[in-house]
Amino acid sequence: MDFITAIKTCGQKYTDFTGRATRREFWFFTLFVQLLFLCSAVLDPYVAGVDPENYFEIYGPVTLIIQIVTLLPSLSVMARRLHDSGTNGWWMLLALTGLGLIPLVYWLCRPSDKESNDFGESPVSNFGDGATEPASALVRFIFVPLGFLLIVLSVASLSFQDQFTDGEGMGVRVYSGDELLENHLSSLRSAQLVKRTDEIQYFYSDELGTVDKSGQFVTDDRVVSFVTNDDGDLVVFEMLLEEIDRVEVVRAADEWSDGEYKILGNEDAENEFLTVFLPSYDGGEGKFLGVLGVEIN
Repeated sequence: MDFITAIKTCGQKYTDFTGRATRREFWFFTLFVQLLFLCSAVLDPYVAGVDPENYFEIYGPVTLIIQIVTLLPSLSVMARRLHDSGTNGWWMLLALTGLGLIPLVYWLCRPSDKESNDFGESPVSNFGDGATEPASALVRFIFVPLGFLLIVLSVASLSFQDQFTDGEGMGVRVYSGDELLENHLSSLRSAQLVKRTDEIQYFYSDELGTVDKSGQFVTDDRVVSFVTNDDGDLVVFEMLLEEIDRVEVVRAADEWSDGEYKILGNEDAENEFLTVFLPSYDGGEGKFLGVLGVEIN
């Protein structure tokens, strides 16, 4: 069975959880699905209308569609592959345990039963003796361990990314107030950084995994800079817009690092100055500082 035939067969048998499937059928279709996911990872940010550098969604629109379309055929061919090696298809549920991937991958790599079993006839008549012969040493000792390692790393990376973003993941750019999600605002309110009556005009945080540990934002009446110190305490500096005298550029932003800007207060200001750090992407620093309405030098 070649690559194209395996795809066609799995497509036609997408709801068939009976019978048997050879190693070639299962692994060719698995390769096909992984190639689709690779393409979807490239297409997702463009479909979502977000710059790829600032796209952190695990399940984008294209990925979600591919996952839905390929779910049933993937499960059915896995059940048939387990049947082919003499194992009940229900054992695929071991994948839900994490560690169950170890015996599952072993069964999926086993050769076909030489004789008929409880799930169907031997594939020898259709595919020859090769279907029932053990995999070569190269496959068993190199490709299978590497494949298993990739599976483990993929699962671990998804888990880490989900934990990292925690539904709040943001790219390295300045966000306008209407781009902030409700969970972003909820986190800022929980940290007592903003009030429900505040209208955030622009926001930026250099902490990609959260919005309430470090950052700066400007509302309709004040600018705020906050950071979490070594003791885990949140330190907040703020200044009313009417108290701002001017902004000094300490270090201009570039494509590699944030710019540093000192906002100096006038004689009525409670604080002499506060410092904000802003990225250059998409003119973010200009947008943020522009609403302060003062001279920048």
